[in-house]
Amino acid sequence: MNRIAILLFALLINCGPEIKTYDGERYGLVTNGVILRKEFEKNSERLRELTKGSIVILLGEVHKKPENNEKVTWYKIKSRSGFTGYAFGDYIKPLSLDIGKNELMLKQNKFEIRLKKQLSNMQKKELILLTNFLWMMLLI
Repeated sequence: MNRIAILLFALLINCGPEIKTYDGERYGLVTNGVILRKEFEKNSERLRELTKGSIVILLGEVHKKPENNEKVTWYKIKSRSGFTGYAFGDYIKPLSLDIGKNELMLKQNKFEIRLKKQLSNMQKKELILLTNFLWMMLLI
């Protein structure tokens, strides 16, 4: 009887998901649009959608064997906007630390350049409006 109980207990432990947390920083690239979920389940609550090309921080991974007995991977991630959740592993490509940091810096630089251009365009438009207004005031 004890052997059966021990065997059932061991079987139960091995059937659960294998959860691994990372030490230090690791990055991942979203290779296709993926849903960030609250738990590592396909039907879990949706937190937000991550777009292709986004860089995320990998906090850990979970390996599961669903009904079809195929091993699937979910990554626990943190998005740049601060959301933490799980994403299906087929859509996340782990990056080396250097590549991850470089990609993140590149995206930040591109964002800053776009922001500066938009501000510059806004300032030009405001200057044109102000000039037109002053000309109209002079003509009155």
